[in-house]
Amino acid sequence: MLSFQKENIIGRFNNKYYNKKTHQPCRENIHNKKQTDFCAQGIAFNRKENGCCGHGVYNKTTHDCIKNYDDDNIIQYDLQEKEIQLKEKDLNRENCNYPTNETGCFNGKKYDYKKEYVCGEHILDYGKQGICNGKIYDLKMDTCCDSKIIKGNPVACYIQTKNE
Repeated sequence: MLSFQKENIIGRFNNKYYNKKTHQPCRENIHNKKQTDFCAQGIAFNRKENGCCGHGVYNKTTHDCIKNYDDDNIIQYDLQEKEIQLKEKDLNRENCNYPTNETGCFNGKKYDYKKEYVCGEHILDYGKQGICNGKIYDLKMDTCCDSKIIKGNPVACYIQTKNE
């Protein structure tokens, strides 16, 4: 029973172990959950000083939104249909023990560095999926603003932060 409990709280990300209750991986690093949150394609930010604005991070004092990448590189797809495919993809992923030059290893599952990234408890597709307060959203159709997903308006957060 004890080994089962350890498996539930200990995560493994590219040969690094972390406590799932206090830390979470995103992109190349492991972050403290209380201090750090993520926007868009895994942009880490300090919760006290910053927030999400569309596909970037904004300063809560100045309300300046800094975009992290070009919106033209975002690929649109139907999120509901894709969620089913992604769950099947995760179930069918190859197992791994160690990362290689081409693939990462997240909690025993292999992922492609060129096409995917890890953030929180998810393996996400570059250019298609973003992360907002631990939830996946469609980068082309939706946005993340102050850790909330705004559906159907990818520029809603830019407008909101400029008007504050």
